[in-house]
Amino acid sequence: MLISYDRPPGTWAVTGGAFASGFDGSGLTNGRPADSSRMVWPSGAQTTSVTQVLTFTFIGGAISARCACLIIPANSTTNLMPAGVKVTFSGKLSGSAVPLNGNATTQRTVALGNGAVAIWVVFPAVSIDTLVVTIYNDKNGSTWISASDTHDLGEVWVGKGADFNVANNVDVQLMGGTKERRSHNNQAWALQVQPYRQLTANLVPMTEAIAIGPNSAQDDYETVMNKLSTAKACVLIPSYLSRGPVNGNSATNGAPPPVINSTTINEQRLNRTAVLGVVNQPIRMTVNGDQYYTSPIVFGESPP
Repeated sequence: MLISYDRPPGTWAVTGGAFASGFDGSGLTNGRPADSSRMVWPSGAQTTSVTQVLTFTFIGGAISARCACLIIPANSTTNLMPAGVKVTFSGKLSGSAVPLNGNATTQRTVALGNGAVAIWVVFPAVSIDTLVVTIYNDKNGSTWISASDTHDLGEVWVGKGADFNVANNVDVQLMGGTKERRSHNNQAWALQVQPYRQLTANLVPMTEAIAIGPNSAQDDYETVMNKLSTAKACVLIPSYLSRGPVNGNSATNGAPPPVINSTTINEQRLNRTAVLGVVNQPIRMTVNGDQYYTSPIVFGESPP
């Protein structure tokens, strides 16, 4: 399971179109994907090569990034990006282009089970101080938005990451949804509430180096546990690989998989299992000799 954390603060710039009046991009990194940021698409003749480029420059310097995403809200009063739209992710470091590799080069948005649309990318750790998200007017070979029209984006994620082997019993529970009430004369009076996924993940026992360090491959679990417990948003991806002995995860606990590219990444697993949200209950770690055990991570989605 990949845990992503430490999304840096930053500033936004747009090439091709602009943020709509009253929007500045701050809503794209507030941990609330349903809190839309409205965009104005470029003017002029439209072809599938027309793009809108969002550039997120980190405040505080570079991070060792492992994953990124673009989430589109499920509901809006304007256009929403449909499934099948071409999107690319790239990075920069000190102004120079940095390829992200993995499955970040060229992807198309995917419909999620809750009706929203998103695209998630995972890649080997790379030092960047800028994330560049390029959106094309290309939905499976045809244009999807008109010149100067508006559309809403929900959330952009970029963060550090650490892999830990997860046991087979990953549980996903749909919370919330329609709440049934009754009127004074006992007529059904349903109240619509946005449902969200609650993920419960059990990690396999860890060695001391994986649990508390030193671990040269990635941050130790205690460090990650603190990041999870204090962040206003982080990411859990229970399964993103086509290979591996346990639920498609890394064969080596406490280290990134040896190969992370388009041939080893299962994009359906990645896009459908990735969850952006917060932990719903305290995480506990128990020591027994040289083995470290952790309580299940109970993680609540912030739904788009």
